[in-house]
Amino acid sequence: RNEDPNASLPTHAWQIPVGAAVKGFAFLQTCEHPDRFSRHIYDRQKVNPGQVASYTIYYADGHEVTLPLRWNQEVADWNSQLGAGRCETAWEGQTRGGAQIRLGVYRWANPRPEVPIESIDFVSGGDKVRPVLIALTAWQ
Repeated sequence: RNEDPNASLPTHAWQIPVGAAVKGFAFLQTCEHPDRFSRHIYDRQKVNPGQVASYTIYYADGHEVTLPLRWNQEVADWNSQLGAGRCETAWEGQTRGGAQIRLGVYRWANPRPEVPIESIDFVSGGDKVRPVLIALTAWQ
């Protein structure tokens, strides 16, 4: 766990052990609803969250790759009407109060499926919202 005093939220990292060669991963995820955001396509006032988290994938041969999680691209807030552009909606529901809930699945195809993956770091970006990883599925 790392604390960044310059970030609006603390930066945290969680390591997920893998220890296998896989063809890819499916990340079931969401994030907090930002306090302020713009629905305008260009976000001219620059209020929307940017990169809210990342996954760093560590291969057994020392190679690593980082996947950014940008708001409304690879991850969307739980109350999003549209979801993230690069995700599929995995589940929709409602709170007891009637608010919409949407969870997205972000799929990553491993470009090096023959090399075992040791682990994945899930790193909160310390931006304006906190990410939530609900489940991780690997396919072989």
